[in-house]
Amino acid sequence: MLLFTVDAYSQSYAPAKPISTTINEKEFNKVTVYCPSVNSLRIKDQIWYKPNSDWKSYEPSFTTRLDKFVLAQWQGVVVGRVMICRYESSSGSDFPVYIQMSNFLVAEPKSANWKVTKTKSIKNCKPKANGIKDCPFEVLIPKKKEVDLYKSLRYYQDR
Repeated sequence: MLLFTVDAYSQSYAPAKPISTTINEKEFNKVTVYCPSVNSLRIKDQIWYKPNSDWKSYEPSFTTRLDKFVLAQWQGVVVGRVMICRYESSSGSDFPVYIQMSNFLVAEPKSANWKVTKTKSIKNCKPKANGIKDCPFEVLIPKKKEVDLYKSLRYYQDR
């Protein structure tokens, strides 16, 4: 299975494994995240990345300049772990560049620009007038649980 069903060049990306189909939203804080702006991306040793973040490409690229954000993609079932952003240069001979961040839980996108693909567990977002702001991701950050120390101690005392 390909992460980007619309592009033959993404074959080397490994599919994300879907996780639980139900989540208790009360246990998470939601943080809106967007694909990095084209101007914020850098290249080093043929790998594109956004400095001071976890956004990076996993395939070497000969493309030396990116000019536009083309597509955002999410994969999962209710919750996923992969956020992918596709960029292109204005040169017709360069391959697209895929920037990915996959170390967070990401809620299924609900805004109107996100469309389900033939593979139901994948959604794509093509930007309109606002560019990256048209394709928001909702990252789920687990809330810290408060522990009742006295209740925990009583549990062990009664054993």
